[in-house]
Amino acid sequence: MAKRKPLAFLEIEHEHAPMPDEKGQGETTLIKASKKYKHTSLYLPDGARKQLRELAYTEEVKQHDLILEAIDLLFKARGRKSIKELEE
Repeated sequence: MAKRKPLAFLEIEHEHAPMPDEKGQGETTLIKASKKYKHTSLYLPDGARKQLRELAYTEEVKQHDLILEAIDLLFKARGRKSIKELEE
């Protein structure tokens, strides 16, 4: 069974993609995730996971964006700094 890539790495395409190699396959570059962000896991009940997925699909956004929005609302409700304020 093939080993999965670590979650700490993101597969990206360069703005100026490198020329394909001799076999006609393009290069893929792995970079570490942004130093501003750290990985965390989230366990959800299956129904909540499906609903989050449906919302993301319907709104044409990433699940990640919806989770950040929810965390920002939690911070605001608790009188804490927003994610944007914490990034500065």
